[in-house]
Formats: sequence, structure tokens, C-alpha cells
Amino acid sequence: MWLSRISLVFPVACVVALGVLAADRAFTSYASVKPVLDQPSDLLPAELRNPTEAKWSVWSQRQDKAIRARLQQGDLDSMVNLLLYGTSFTKQPRIKVEALTEASKAGILRARVDDLVAGLRNPGDNERLTFLNGLLRSQGIDPSSPGETGVFIYNNLGRVIQEIGILAKRGEEAKRLTQPAQPDAVPDPAAIFNWRAGLFQERGVSLDTGIFPNFSIEQALRDLKNRGVLREGQVARVAVRGGAALVLGVDPTWGQLVVAGERGGGPVYARAAAARLPVRRGMFDAAVACLVFEHIEDYAEAIGEVARALRPGGRFLFFLNHPLLQTPGSGWIDDHILEEQYWRVGPYLADDNSPEEVAPGVLLPFIHRPLSRYVNAMADHGLLIERMEEPAPPPGFLERAPEYREAATIPRLLFLVARKQAD
Repeated sequence: MWLSRISLVFPVACVVALGVLAADRAFTSYASVKPVLDQPSDLLPAELRNPTEAKWSVWSQRQDKAIRARLQQGDLDSMVNLLLYGTSFTKQPRIKVEALTEASKAGILRARVDDLVAGLRNPGDNERLTFLNGLLRSQGIDPSSPGETGVFIYNNLGRVIQEIGILAKRGEEAKRLTQPAQPDAVPDPAAIFNWRAGLFQERGVSLDTGIFPNFSIEQALRDLKNRGVLREGQVARVAVRGGAALVLGVDPTWGQLVVAGERGGGPVYARAAAARLPVRRGMFDAAVACLVFEHIEDYAEAIGEVARALRPGGRFLFFLNHPLLQTPGSGWIDDHILEEQYWRVGPYLADDNSPEEVAPGVLLPFIHRPLSRYVNAMADHGLLIERMEEPAPPPGFLERAPEYREAATIPRLLFLVARKQAD
């Protein structure tokens, strides 16, 4: 992401904003976004072409409603995950999705549902059950009514199983992209990215479906704003479309760019690789890269391009999965035999390029490097690090996932702020 009076979004896979963190749900004003909406509109959503204040109001409220619906669906997905895998409310064995039919025949599924219904009726000090108790009430379900609650749980289980079936079919589609029919043919990375853009479009978003890093980013941005490291507008006004003279988003595939334009509009988008940016030297005042350098092989060249594009004094905001604590093989260990919990750290100093399965049959490279690789590349290109943050998991996540409370001191993200030095 690039910011300024002229700004660049780099790459578009992860755009985050301070402005959207407000609890009062205030929407960005039409006056704020009008300079961008008045630009050529071929990448704007159709509803925002020939824009008016009324159109903007309707569109932004509809987008807010759609996002919140996905979050609510994600909460219901969490309930299903708890039903299948939770241990705090039942002594029944966990159920793998592929073994659901056998578990149903054996009575295990019914027993887990009964135990969950009982737990929701009397959650006690179990924070996850308390949260789900409130969720049921928000859906008009009385947790004290076992029959009503049980039907609601079964209905959502059926919905999730249906979604898994849809994802499996999309996985078969992915195999056709990653495994061409001709033995000597090479998979088309662009086709894979284009297919991936809509993969999870209809899924709920929750703690149990991969939102955890986004909670951390949200908390990091809020903390940085509160401490004065980032001012209102440095990040927010890019993502909410309106604070800079130009916002440019870059991605290597057309599919991602088209989806970005349909969903967000506002920024101008360009197809390019991170190591070869189609911009002039010193053109931008700021740049943001969020959780993308782990997928870039030519990382040093890409950092050099960031430096080239920034004016002297321009800032680079750099989000990474924490290189030490997110090494391959790292993760939270809950050892029920030894009755201990700890965060395991994998091999840190060794470079690693491993395929990451983002969906059934869809693999992307995830490249681990020691932090020194990035720091030294930034130093080589005149990017002086002024600030480093390692945000703890936010309280909101820990409240909803009490089993991770002991991992509250383990940061998942690393955030660096660097300033371009004079040439």
C-alpha cells in the first residue's frame, strides 16, 4: 500500500485502516471520498458511477451490513467448531468432519449436541459458552429451550457441512489448475490466483476460520494510533478512499485487481510484480506492505523497489508474520498427557520455502526468512527503521478463545516503520 498526497497500495491482498476501527460505526463522509469518486470510474463499483451523496450513503451502509453478516456467520461457524472439537463442555470424543456419519450412527454426535445444549443453558464461567449463549439470544433462540436450541445447532451444522462440500468441489477445480492435463505443462500461477480471489467469498469470518491475524493487525493499528506513531489519515484514508491525491494498488494477477475494484473501488490498480513496480523514482510519500513479503521470492529486489518509489523522508509501513514465532513448525502446544501448554518455535535461522495450502489443492509459497534478511535489505536501500511493534493478541480474541489465554504473551505479528533516507 502506498500513501501520500500520492499513495500506493502494495499489494492489494491486505488493506487495513485505522478509520474503520471506530466503535461508533461512523461511515466515511461523501466529501472525504468525492475526490476519488470523481476520478475515472472504470474500476469503481457500478453503483458508485456518476456518484452522489445518496448513492455513497446507500453503498457504504450496504457494504457494512454485508461485512457484519459475514462476521455473524463466522460466529455461528465457531459454534459448529465447538460442537465438533470442543472439550470444555463434554467428555465425548471429538468428531472429524470426515467421520461425521459414523459418529452420528454411534450416538456420539447426538451426545455432543445434548452436552452443548446443556452447557449453553447453564454456561457458568465458561466464556465461550457465555458468548454463544448471547449469540443464540441475538438470533431469537432461547438457550433454556433444549428443543429449539438443538434444532438451531443441527441446522448450522448442516449449513457448514454443505459449505465444506462446496469448497471440496472448488478444490477439484483447483487441481485442474495446479495439475495440467499435459504431463509437461506448467501450472499457471495467474490462473490459480484468479481462481483463489473468490474462493472464500461466501464464507463466514470468525476466530475459527482464519481471522486471527486480522484481529492482531487491528489491535496493532489502534495501538500505533493511540501512541501517535501513526496519525489519523496515514493509513485510514487510503483504505476508506479519499485522503490522498493518488492511491495505487499493485497485484500480479488481473483477477485480484478486478475483485479489488468491485469490492472497494477508490484506489487505482495496476498489474505488476513487487520486484518491478511501474512507478517513477520518488513518486510516493508512503508505502504499506501487509502480510505479503512471505510470499515474495525476490524480497530484496522488492524492498529496493519500495525504496526507489519513496521520496526522501517517505515512510514504509511493513507488516510481517513474526519471523521468529511463526517459523515453520511453530505453534501452540496443548499437551493433554503431560498437562502443559507452551508455544513451540521451529527452526529460525534456516530459510524455508514451503507450500501453504490456502484451500484444498491450492498451494502458495510461504517463505520463512530470519528477520535479519529484511532488516539488512532495508538498510542496503536506505530505509531506516524508526519503530518496531510486536502486538500481543488483542483482548477481544482472548475473551472469545479462553483456551489461548496462556499464549497472550506470544505475538503473531511484527510491524516495522521505516523512513527513506536522502539519496
